[in-house]
Amino acid sequence: MHSACTENLVLWLGISNKITMIMMMLYSWFVCLEDRDMWKAKEEFQAEQLAELLYETCAKSYQYGSPWSAHQFIEDIQQKHSMYIVLLADSQLIGFISVQTILDEMEVTHCVVSKEHQGQGYAKKLLEKLFQYAEEKAISRIFLEVRQMHQKAQTLYQSMGFEPYYTRKQYYHHPIEDAVLMKREFSKEECYK
Repeated sequence: MHSACTENLVLWLGISNKITMIMMMLYSWFVCLEDRDMWKAKEEFQAEQLAELLYETCAKSYQYGSPWSAHQFIEDIQQKHSMYIVLLADSQLIGFISVQTILDEMEVTHCVVSKEHQGQGYAKKLLEKLFQYAEEKAISRIFLEVRQMHQKAQTLYQSMGFEPYYTRKQYYHHPIEDAVLMKREFSKEECYK
């Protein structure tokens, strides 16, 4: 009987070790996927090249096409107070977030994930990266606006700490639609880490 218990224990340890090995392999696979994601700032691109890439991504990803022309992107990229965080995987643009910073506040001008990568958590990753930057720069609040009918985006923003505070009537065109203004406040502890 003692021998049977020992054999069962050895068998269990063998299975346990295999499960551990499989879990370690899966973990390293996920880490490799994470490592494939590459973050870039606007300064790592030529302005015209980046503007065209961003415009094409918006045109394909937004339901009603890009709200900005390639020229508007170029002008914004060249501004000192604008910042673009671009997410690439295997040299392919996954998405980007752009903001304008004035003093200790930021306004999100775009948060876009390419159509084929939507629903995979990349918008959340972009926002998390933005929050890291905001903490480093002691930003006290971040503002954004979103189409009233875009419930998925509003749900994501609320899950990330944004709260609606005002509705701007007939703000969007093509088609005409209200904008929900949202903000996320950072505590003093978050601002001055």
